[in-house]
Amino acid sequence: MGNSKTKIEWIYRGLPTNSITRVVVGTGLIKVIHCMLANALMIAENDLEISWQEVNLRLTCNKIRPLNKKENVIMDLSQIAYEERMIPDAPILATHAIEINASVERVWQVATDVKNWPQWHDHLKNAKIGGPFVQGAHFSFGGLFKHHLTLSKIKQFDLVMYFGTLLGYAGVTKWKFTPVTSEKTKVTFTESSKGFLLGVLYSNDALETHLKTWLEKLKQRAELN
Repeated sequence: MGNSKTKIEWIYRGLPTNSITRVVVGTGLIKVIHCMLANALMIAENDLEISWQEVNLRLTCNKIRPLNKKENVIMDLSQIAYEERMIPDAPILATHAIEINASVERVWQVATDVKNWPQWHDHLKNAKIGGPFVQGAHFSFGGLFKHHLTLSKIKQFDLVMYFGTLLGYAGVTKWKFTPVTSEKTKVTFTESSKGFLLGVLYSNDALETHLKTWLEKLKQRAELN
């Protein structure tokens, strides 16, 4: 397909010879086969970057039932984040950038060390991650009301995309790391959120203040010797 992309298409074709086999295939067998193919593609996920449609298919097949409203929201957020986009028509959207006098490797190490976030940012208390900082990992932070987040896409020393929900509100976040020199890095923090009356209860300015504070504290930590 070009651009270092490969399309994998797996087709299974059966030819029922009578009305009974057509009913069996149509009502059950085709679903089983569909899921078998999707699960086979899942195996490739460890070594290959497969399309979101295939991931979506796998998750749906594993449930063998229609997704409920909450699951559909999660699936939509996952796809948006994986495609490196913000929530379309989000009532709350802000971005802020800062230059940090440290290498991109150092800044990345501090930013992705989830368990140690509380050491340099009080707002990120009780930060936890279920394993290494990799695509698909779940992490959380907060007090009474916890943010539950999922890493949707990671490009080492370059990009982090994640999404999550809190009390019915949904958000997608992007971190972009840009080396300026070998010892200076620009970090851009962008976030979009949506939810009932969120545009009334919160504002873009308030979100940008939050992003600015986060980046300033990241800068202080990363620049420590």
